[in-house]
Amino acid sequence: MKKDINYEVAFIVSIIGGMLGIDRFYVGDIGLGILKLFTAGGFFVWYITDIIKFNKLRIEQRIEQNKLSDEEREKRRKEELEKEEQKKRLLLSKYSPEIVARIQLKKPAIGDTFDIIKEMFGNPVKYDKEETAKTTKYTLKYYEGQKGSYKLVIELKDDLVSKITDKR
Repeated sequence: MKKDINYEVAFIVSIIGGMLGIDRFYVGDIGLGILKLFTAGGFFVWYITDIIKFNKLRIEQRIEQNKLSDEEREKRRKEELEKEEQKKRLLLSKYSPEIVARIQLKKPAIGDTFDIIKEMFGNPVKYDKEETAKTTKYTLKYYEGQKGSYKLVIELKDDLVSKITDKR
């Protein structure tokens, strides 16, 4: 099977112009194309055999393309897993295993720092900050793709989370 030939096209050309040898010209078999042209598709026998042959090659080419797609998907999945593992190692170097587990589950708790909240949810798209004498209140806005956006309201006291309101 030649790699640079689209056997889907060769199959269609074989059906439409196989009696005149156009399919053989398309795949680069000039000599056989001329023979098919002067013998009306090899007295119809060559015409039928080439349709079967190009259909078989078309199917094999599709299977090969799907196999490559599966390999590419597997490669990307492994890269994602590796990134997650690197992120987890980095988090473990900063925080305890219990906090890392909550970060991965996106479960904030009273007593977390603002940095832990940012590790859980990433940087917000938008945030508002209100400060009083004892507390700082952040309203963080995030987007969740097709689900739309949600707000997380966090109150900090002495740089630790004292209240969490999740408005999904």
